[in-house]
This record gives sequence, structure tokens and C-alpha cells, in this order.
Amino acid sequence: MSGFEDDERRRVTSALHEEIGQALTALRANNAFLLRQTAARPDLHAAARDVEIQGAQIARSLHALLHPAPLPEEAAQALQPQLHELLKSWQDSSRQSARCRLEIRPPHLVLPRDLSLTLCRMIHEALQHIARQALTRPVSLSVRVADDDPAVLRWELASESLCLAASLPLATEGAP
Repeated sequence: MSGFEDDERRRVTSALHEEIGQALTALRANNAFLLRQTAARPDLHAAARDVEIQGAQIARSLHALLHPAPLPEEAAQALQPQLHELLKSWQDSSRQSARCRLEIRPPHLVLPRDLSLTLCRMIHEALQHIARQALTRPVSLSVRVADDDPAVLRWELASESLCLAASLPLATEGAP
């Protein structure tokens, strides 16, 4: 679920950055004009200079708020809490009365952040497909390391009349 929240934060950040960035650019341009026009008036020039400094401080603060220090891409994430939250959110948002069963093997599976995000996106799309089909039967989500290939993660989302499944590599090329 955090992946979807991350996407929404990025979208909002981009919109804020664009809107406020344009406003600050206009402010700077107007202030540059005022600085040139008030060069002969020290009192007005000082006020325009203060506006310039405040604008720069606002720009730095905004940048720090919109672009916090990122987590390392390799940061591992426990899968069970994410998928549990994803299923709960799906039930709440789509008013699903269907029971959901979640199975993860191994039970305490931890994935790299990017793989976890990809998996959650895929499962979210599959859940949306089930919601569009108005299926109210129990739903079962299974995520497991493949028995025949420990470098593959398999997931399956199934209901009484529908089964969606996919596999993902656990390691990327060039990874140890």
C-alpha cells in the first residue's frame, strides 16, 4: 500500500513544485525589477532586498519539504503488513463483503522496496479487476517463493470463478 501512497505523494509534490515554483519565479522577477528601481532609495531598496531573502528562504524550505531525504532503494520491506493493509483497504474502498485469505511463504518474507512496490501494484490491479466483476465470494491471495526456483516469487489471487497469477524474479540481473 505504501507504494500507492508514494505515487500519490510524488504527484502532489510535482503539482506543488510546479505551481509554487512558478509563483516564486514571478516573485523573483518582480523583485529584481524593484531592486533596480529602488537603487536610489535605500529604505525601499532594503525592503526589496528583504523580500528577495525571504523568497530564497521559502524556496529552500519548500524544496526540503517536497524532497525529503529518500530511503535507500535497497531498504527491505516486510511483505505481510503491506499485503494485509492492501487487502483491508480494498475491502473498505470497494465495499467488498468477501472474506480475504492471505498466505505468504515463507511467512516473514522480506523484499527489496522496488520489488515490493511492483508486487503490490500488480495485486492491486488484480483486486480492482475482481471488484469490477462484482465478485463477492471469498478471495484468496497467495504469495510464495517458488518451490522449483528460489529466485522466483509467485503470486496468485483467486476467487470461486476467477484466478489471476504471475511470477516475478527475486533478483535482478547483475545482483549478487
